[in-house]
Amino acid sequence: VFVNFGMNDGRYTGPDQAIFDSYIGSQKLLADTIKAAGARQVLLTTSPIDYDRRGDKDLYNDALANMADGVMALADEGSLPVCDIFHPMRQLQADVKAGRQDYTMIPDSVHPNAVGHLPMAYYVLRELDVPGLVGTVAIADGKLKRTEGLAITGFKATNDGFECSMSLSCLPFYVPQSAREALTFVPFQKDLNTFTLTVDGLAPDQRYLLVVNGVESGGFSAKELAEGADLALLENAPWTLQSKVIWDLAQARWSQHFEAWRKTGMEQNPLLAELPEHKQVVTAQKQVVARIGEIMHEMAAAKHEYQVALIKSNTIDLPKLEISPSYPYKGDFDARYAPETEPGSVEWKTIDFSSGQVDLFPLLTPNTDCAVYVRAILEAGADCRLLLAMGSDDGLKVIVNGETVHAKNVARGLRVGEDKTLVDLKKGRNVVLFRITQGTGDFAFAAEAKIMGETKARLVPPN
Repeated sequence: VFVNFGMNDGRYTGPDQAIFDSYIGSQKLLADTIKAAGARQVLLTTSPIDYDRRGDKDLYNDALANMADGVMALADEGSLPVCDIFHPMRQLQADVKAGRQDYTMIPDSVHPNAVGHLPMAYYVLRELDVPGLVGTVAIADGKLKRTEGLAITGFKATNDGFECSMSLSCLPFYVPQSAREALTFVPFQKDLNTFTLTVDGLAPDQRYLLVVNGVESGGFSAKELAEGADLALLENAPWTLQSKVIWDLAQARWSQHFEAWRKTGMEQNPLLAELPEHKQVVTAQKQVVARIGEIMHEMAAAKHEYQVALIKSNTIDLPKLEISPSYPYKGDFDARYAPETEPGSVEWKTIDFSSGQVDLFPLLTPNTDCAVYVRAILEAGADCRLLLAMGSDDGLKVIVNGETVHAKNVARGLRVGEDKTLVDLKKGRNVVLFRITQGTGDFAFAAEAKIMGETKARLVPPN
């Protein structure tokens, strides 16, 4: 049982002996009650206030400091574990403000924001001595030199990087974007979330792509890889997406727990509190909380295996593409139209694609309940692989040399790079068709093309 009381219990005034005695007495009574129940208690000190956000400045922090010292003394007296948040966070706040006077991670002076919550978690987790290593991989001159915390099999050096299978015994902790500024304040990644790839001997002044399970998951310079790339923060990596699901479940679990314990469970209306149906609701909420916890544990404990490749990336410029007329679309996503069945009969028009995306709505009539094709003809110097990162409003199908390689039948807005797929190109001429289906509303398409490896490929300019 983790006990974190104190922020309100100091009553927002300066140090006061009577308030202090009441606070420590209540903490001791709570500790004795938990012990009698057969559970183990872990004491926590509270977080500090932001003195720049209060009229009495640092006065209340002095009271909270006394209370924190009292909690730590109580821990010593009762041989209880304790995690001190107050003192290191107070010092951290002062250090940050020394260089950025107006900065705050506690906007209303009491409640930390996401940036403030991450140091709180860090100070607790480091005291609990939780495992901090997800895994490290070191490669030099095309050879696997060292691994720790994970397993690498099938390692193979390539002309432009390497390929391997990677198995993780645990997932990295998902750090939401809203909290990542705190990573410059506390060594969270180094101490509690280490997942790094170090590669020496790569071509200088060259960027590399990390492709995981066929999906582009991050880009690095040779210098960044030599210094050690942080894989735990790759937003699009499969392990990050998996850990984010667990993070989201944790938020849902907390919300349900709060609802069951506070809003519903502490119902003050005696009539409602005695209703059998009300008790059933509370019971059901607690069951949901327990089940979410089980699901999180199952997901975290599952096998985590990935196909990983580090490759040079060559982007193909797509300044101009071709567009077909629009065709009536009645929801049959598997239907094939003239650009697939009778390509010679299609009257293609050239469109500007220099921005990497195009608004299709003003270019077409009709522009609702229709389908349209965008065409790119690519000439490759040798057989190679092409990474396509795309977005569409609405559905998207990709056909390469007559073969469908990607299909997503959805109604959605345009999100650049939402769909990614690796496709094979043959030496010479390749026809790539993007078919976008449209219901009503906005109608758009975006794409980026990168050759994997050193093979040269170019867009054949439209006639």
